[in-house]
Amino acid sequence: MRVTVIRFLDELPAGTALAVFFDGETPTHPDVWSAVQRRYQGAPGQLMERRRWKGKLGDVLSVPWLGPEAGPLYIVGLRDENHPVTWETLRKACGGLGRLLQGDRVDRVALALPVLEDDPRMSLRAALEGLRLGQYSFRKYATTEPGEPELSVLEQVFFLDVPEAVVASAAEVATVVADAVALARDLVNEPPGYLSPERLAETAADYAASVGVAVQIYDEADLEAMGAHAFLSVGRGSESPPRMVHLHYRPETTPAGVLGLVGKGITFDSGGLCLKQPASMLDMKGDMAGAAAVLAALWAIGRLKPPVEVHGVLCCAENMPSGRASRPGDVVRAMNGKTIEITNTDAEGRLVLADGLVFTARQGAQKLIDVATLTGAATVALGNQIAAVLSNDEGLQQAFLASARRAGEAFWPLPLERDYKALLKSDIAFIKNSANSREAGTIIGGLFLSEFTEDRPWVHLDIAGPFWAEKPAFYLAAGGTGFGTRSLIQFVLDQAG
Repeated sequence: MRVTVIRFLDELPAGTALAVFFDGETPTHPDVWSAVQRRYQGAPGQLMERRRWKGKLGDVLSVPWLGPEAGPLYIVGLRDENHPVTWETLRKACGGLGRLLQGDRVDRVALALPVLEDDPRMSLRAALEGLRLGQYSFRKYATTEPGEPELSVLEQVFFLDVPEAVVASAAEVATVVADAVALARDLVNEPPGYLSPERLAETAADYAASVGVAVQIYDEADLEAMGAHAFLSVGRGSESPPRMVHLHYRPETTPAGVLGLVGKGITFDSGGLCLKQPASMLDMKGDMAGAAAVLAALWAIGRLKPPVEVHGVLCCAENMPSGRASRPGDVVRAMNGKTIEITNTDAEGRLVLADGLVFTARQGAQKLIDVATLTGAATVALGNQIAAVLSNDEGLQQAFLASARRAGEAFWPLPLERDYKALLKSDIAFIKNSANSREAGTIIGGLFLSEFTEDRPWVHLDIAGPFWAEKPAFYLAAGGTGFGTRSLIQFVLDQAG
């Protein structure tokens, strides 16, 4: 996607679409809107009146033809009755616009872009991310009728009267972030019969190698040698063996810090011997969304090259029932020596993450973030648009939340209430993997993981709600959302200053 700055509408090539933005019934660029009205003898404004158009977020008024030289005009609403207009509002509005442009087979568009929060770079970046993500689709396995046209994509975007100095950097970051989110979405959308733990590991190695990120894949023998028995217990019932993938980005300059990102990579979760209900398995191919986000973030970091050292660890396994599967009542020893009584084989993600966190800390990570579709309780508490965050370090949690706000992803902190740890007390081991209770499920999962952070500042992200979209909305397509990817990338960039 090429990005160009123009000063006046007259500079637009013939046939280029134009998008103007309204906050309610107020144009964000009055001068541009006046020029549009003059050029087309007031026809757009008259159409708005006839349609009683109110400029709400999600409302796009399409004026398909206004003359022989003009392209279509799109009038885009930004007003959100529940929230102020932010970069995320702009990202959403441009996502919806991108989907509409794709349906209309438009490949060039000019944006009269509002500058929000006095930051033109972030405003441009949000708009471009929205446009690109709005045009995402996963059609790898789709069959088409003979002669059915391919989906079009935007080839060129013109921005009206924005500072040229910020365009190149904003476009670069937006492109990398959108590509990374698309990668995470692709991985979540892949059928589980294709994306086994081995194939996820191989895919990670390919993407890492393409941007100079070092990679090491650990197989069953390696995991056994390092004492990762909690990790191994999850994949025991599957014919596809588990894999741990270590991605390591090292900057050319002295790093501003060393971060560790750990992703849950359960490529399919049947629940093991504690078998899920059939309806609950339908989106369990996406139980590796945390690992997908970490891989996508490391791929982006390798392209953007910030001065921060980052370890990314993918904990890949398939949780299946068989004669070899872990049983409720089994006891396993994690890499740090702590014993775990398995009381629920469907609480498997925390087992692979336990060893993944210990491993990452031992690589020298000074701060840890894990991301996982860990608990259904997080969805019950926060719905499908907000992820839960728990931490043992208030400063790190606040820094991450600030980055997430810039990235436009919604998280809500839950307390790591130590009194609830009594629910994980085991009579025969150091800790149980599940309280098997409906109470405080997300907090219980966080408390379990906190035992494996090796005394590092740590943030736990439970993305069980927003990792999947049932239907398209704004820049989301139905299916995997790539949630968490943008926040991880932004956090690393912010740590670099």
